[in-house]
Amino acid sequence: MPANGSLPDLDGSPLSEADHRALTRFLEQSLDHGFRLVIIEASNHADREAILTDVALMVGPRLLRLTIDELHGADTNLWRALQEPFTTHAPRCLALWGFESASQSDWARQLNVQRDLFVTDFAVPWLLFIHPTSRVPLLQAAPDFCDFAVLWLRDDRTSPAPVASTVMHTDDSWLSSGTPSTANPLLHQARAALDTARFDAARDALSQFDLQPDHDVVDRVSRQLYGARLEREQGHLALAEALARDAQSILARQPPSANAQALLRVTVAELGICLLQSGRYDEAETLLRRTLPLVAQALGREHPDYSAFLGTLGVVLTRQGKYAEAERVLREPLAIQATLGRPSYGTILNNLAAVLLAQGKFEEAEHIVRESLQVKATTLGPEHPSYAASLHNLASVLSAQGKYHESKRVLDEALALKEKVLGIEHPDYLRSLNNLATILLGQCKFMEAERILRASLLGLERAVGREHPDYSRSLHYLATILSEQGKYSEAERLIRESLALREKTLGRDFPGHGESLHQLADSLTNQGKYGEAERIGRESLSVLEKAPGPDHPRLCPVLANLAVAVAHQGRTREGIRLLQRALHIGRTTLGAQHPTVQHMRNLLKQLQYLPR
Repeated sequence: MPANGSLPDLDGSPLSEADHRALTRFLEQSLDHGFRLVIIEASNHADREAILTDVALMVGPRLLRLTIDELHGADTNLWRALQEPFTTHAPRCLALWGFESASQSDWARQLNVQRDLFVTDFAVPWLLFIHPTSRVPLLQAAPDFCDFAVLWLRDDRTSPAPVASTVMHTDDSWLSSGTPSTANPLLHQARAALDTARFDAARDALSQFDLQPDHDVVDRVSRQLYGARLEREQGHLALAEALARDAQSILARQPPSANAQALLRVTVAELGICLLQSGRYDEAETLLRRTLPLVAQALGREHPDYSAFLGTLGVVLTRQGKYAEAERVLREPLAIQATLGRPSYGTILNNLAAVLLAQGKFEEAEHIVRESLQVKATTLGPEHPSYAASLHNLASVLSAQGKYHESKRVLDEALALKEKVLGIEHPDYLRSLNNLATILLGQCKFMEAERILRASLLGLERAVGREHPDYSRSLHYLATILSEQGKYSEAERLIRESLALREKTLGRDFPGHGESLHQLADSLTNQGKYGEAERIGRESLSVLEKAPGPDHPRLCPVLANLAVAVAHQGRTREGIRLLQRALHIGRTTLGAQHPTVQHMRNLLKQLQYLPR
């Protein structure tokens, strides 16, 4: 295969010139001479069909093409399932594929155990097609059968990993400082514990407070707000929202006063953060936009609490895919926060870096997230969850630039810190697991990436529920990894589930919906369903051209997949134009040496040899 850097043959075959000669020689020496085996790695339907087109020219009409899914009973006895088509067609050569199907997990053991029966009863040359990621599992499960192979054509090409997610944190410190002062020492202890991420100590202080009788309104509301923050930090979002709404209800029964107004601002801010982290972005945006003018009127636009409201709104806009507006909103409070020397400055820097990354501004994003780490190390210390959030985002920025080894080192540090401070069931820890899986995918460690993502998915279902955007994002990543392993049927099922969830919770114009559409189109392309792949790919392109924009690197894989789907329907020139646009975007935003750009360059060479 093209791993050696050779160009594809002039007929459009994905085989290198040397591999093409080797396969031709194998067929010349093997046809009509009994059983002989060649194992061919092919990443997708198009590559396999291109190779089989060449093979058919040599073999003639008696080339028997079989996919395991079409063989009745192959899951329990492959040897018996092959007897009927062999008797019916009397083939000169057998081409067999589809072993990556989840329903056929026992095929490798059958090949090994029944190898002598296959050799004697199906005595023709075998072309066994496997996905490149099945190479190691096949060698492990069927070593004796693999020994029969006189030729093994390997495909060591890699596909670019998906963009890793970022963690955007809201400024929690002002939720404590913004409340009117209380004389209760237990509330002081709870606040100090929350500010330093000592959650067990905060819960103990609040539990002791609950045992005391006769609290005034300020203390009662403050207790609910601290409780809401504690539950939210630990991933208990429904309980956090209930506590915030209880605080709101208490205040609604009080006469107007300066203290009540201050408490109401903090309550609205906490409720907005709960809605944000629950994935209810439209509700959060409406609440924050309604409250912002009131905060500006009461405190002034220079007040740090106003900046914190802006910061939370900026996070909401980012999650909605409104990147340009989010960047403008987040830059506004930077000057104010920089002069205060507070942890909130590091939080806004972290969130601004996430917005820049989403827009493909990698160098500026890396510079700003490193500055965020320095600020947080000074103001919070290197063992605070907010510091881990910036480590997570630095890993995402490095991964987006193809720096997978450095990215994994940084993310391992973030994971260790989150496990220590938050625990392995916290949503923030599980989000970092998702990013670890995408980095492993970039390093072609598919089975490890799949194992991690399946564990993360179960954890997120327990922590935030199936309708939370984090859950559908994990489904999206898992479908990507399954597709990379050739498990297209399961990948398609998961991506359709992710699409339905994202459309329900975020709408059809959200960038995440466009990414899921692209993943579905990619899965369909790999299965040779080019017409449907083109239709869905164009829908994905339409969504993503609006946000994050027509020149964003996220469009590169969308355009590349659309180019393949179009070219394999006989419109090669149109496919080349689409791929050339993708290459221009990639070179401009990612650089010529980025793995995504190199992948598209190789793809363009293949398309240029297809008939026009």
